[in-house]
Amino acid sequence: VWLGYGLASKVLMAAVIIFFPITVSLLEGFRSCDGSYRVLFRLMGASFWQTLRRLYWPWSLPYFFAGLRVGVSVATIGAVIGEWVGAQQGLGYLMIQSNARLKTDWVFAAIGWLSTMGLGLWYAVGWLERRCLAWKTLSEKTSQGGTIR
Repeated sequence: VWLGYGLASKVLMAAVIIFFPITVSLLEGFRSCDGSYRVLFRLMGASFWQTLRRLYWPWSLPYFFAGLRVGVSVATIGAVIGEWVGAQQGLGYLMIQSNARLKTDWVFAAIGWLSTMGLGLWYAVGWLERRCLAWKTLSEKTSQGGTIR
């Protein structure tokens, strides 16, 4: 109601839904940081911002991407809920209108498109994770006895 029936209300609904999985995962990543590294950074005189940038953030990036994967897969749900509340177009609007007219094939088609969008976003985040965390996959390969090519 505050943002009207336009795109802003749908974006806000999706943002609210993805905020919590990402935040909780990122916080868990910060908490899981090895205590010996924290002590080392403190002994070397690193400031809070240096420790955050060079220790906590890289340490928690895998957790962040895990939360982002969950978030983007449910973001489509948030957008559809926003369209159910009030919209004049979109897949949520199509689902409501088709359901009222007993066009179940259109409802399932919209669900199929939403599932495809969710999977596409899931794989896009996976691709981005592999690009941003190339160091993680290399360290996993070498720790398992593999060689780097």
